[in-house]
Amino acid sequence: MYMRSENFIRRTGIDGSRRELAGEFRRNPFGQHSPDLRCVLNFMRAGPTAGKHFLVTVRPQQEWMLGQMSESEPVVPLTFPEIRFRTLEEAEWYVFKIRWQRIFGTMLSDEFRND
Repeated sequence: MYMRSENFIRRTGIDGSRRELAGEFRRNPFGQHSPDLRCVLNFMRAGPTAGKHFLVTVRPQQEWMLGQMSESEPVVPLTFPEIRFRTLEEAEWYVFKIRWQRIFGTMLSDEFRND
């Protein structure tokens, strides 16, 4: 059974104020992550299929676009051809920000530069 966002926050103590976790993901979307960021990512990825955002490869290793599963039954994939990315890092960051807002109710800006 899926844990609701408010239960996740209560059980882990991780909430939208933990912006350093977003900064960590922005700097290093792939590979090793801190235990708290791993916890957030696992929760993001384990959510219900309905409404979940994902990435679609348009051209392998060159271009991705945003997709989303429909909110209602039957759950079907939808794509947004107007929202495209030239790097997988930028694509992952975009989806991370959407999922962060959905869980914590706070928006992340691009203040976290990928320098």
